[in-house]
Amino acid sequence: NPSFYELLGKKNAQTAVIVATGPSLTKQLPLLKEIQDHVTIISVDASMPILEKWGIKPDIVTSLERVKETAKFFKNTSKKFQKDIVFLSSALQHKDIYKNIKDGQLVIPMRPFGYMQILGIDEYGYIGIGMSSANLAFELAFLMDYKSVIFIGQDLAYGTDGKSHAQNHVYGEDEVKIRDEDSFITSYGGKGLARTNDIWRLFLGFFVSAIADAKKYLVAYNCTEGGVRIDGTVEMPFKEAIEKVIDKNFYKKQIVLEKPSQAQYEKHIKHVKKNMTTML
Repeated sequence: NPSFYELLGKKNAQTAVIVATGPSLTKQLPLLKEIQDHVTIISVDASMPILEKWGIKPDIVTSLERVKETAKFFKNTSKKFQKDIVFLSSALQHKDIYKNIKDGQLVIPMRPFGYMQILGIDEYGYIGIGMSSANLAFELAFLMDYKSVIFIGQDLAYGTDGKSHAQNHVYGEDEVKIRDEDSFITSYGGKGLARTNDIWRLFLGFFVSAIADAKKYLVAYNCTEGGVRIDGTVEMPFKEAIEKVIDKNFYKKQIVLEKPSQAQYEKHIKHVKKNMTTML
């Protein structure tokens, strides 16, 4: 497969839109469809079937969770839709995920763990410090040197109607049920509180940390218009962010990745086997 380093040099716009699957996503999709030719769309895996229904093709799809159920997001999208998409899939995922990637360009980066780094093929890693596909997407946008990153659908909270996910989510809009032990946190816009849970709080923590680390290099716009406040982002309606940072006269090109040559492949395999044997 193409290396992770190969992807890092293939930025095809100045702005990346990260598409998560929160309950607010649906209202933003008409605007996303309008600008899809002018921005890099980085979609989390769960948003992919929703985007297909809307006729919106992402440039990159990020996938991180290890469970078998994640494969359904890929199973529920067509081969035609998957064509040309770059799938950034963590090296620790369930094999059924890889089986259901029917087309496109698959990049499998290693995560920054010691037992992966010791293999010694750095160009195939390292990414995946956070816990969610959206955390992974932001980390990727930073490493690819995007100057503006726009979040949509990144609620990290239940909607006002109690829904946990956007319309047409594969596992339903109420996949995550409200529980008595759920907590409340400052809502988007700083007015009032939004109901969240411990898992979403963990995702939020990684966002806040990563955005703080990246603030010298990019501006993160939270255009979710719902959910929780993500400290360090500029809260702004999606329409206003589009007017501010997106050049509609610019048209992106498809991201095309090169695979290693047979000689490079054999060199990597020999190197990995040697280091694996030493480690064992």
